[in-house]
Amino acid sequence: ALLPGAGWLSKEDYSDANVLFRHDIGVAYADASTLAVLAAAVQEHDADKHAASLGGIPILARVGSADRTVHPLYQRKMRRVLAGNAVPAAAVEIPKLGH
Repeated sequence: ALLPGAGWLSKEDYSDANVLFRHDIGVAYADASTLAVLAAAVQEHDADKHAASLGGIPILARVGSADRTVHPLYQRKMRRVLAGNAVPAAAVEIPKLGH
């Protein structure tokens, strides 16, 4: 199977786009039940939580070393998450290639 994927593990990690919890000072004033509902609403975008369901599916991750949109660091982090879930993963970092 071949499918495209972003290298970021969580929507919260993806630059400052749609960041809900990390930089919003209003979160400090929300009650725990409201925060739980908000966290559940964006949880489906947390790729690391779904890594275990990829068991047995070989993964090849490719990224350009000069990618300034999704930094290669995220691909490396995802490979560690996959390895921790016994998912066979290989990676290729293409020198000087951007997004």
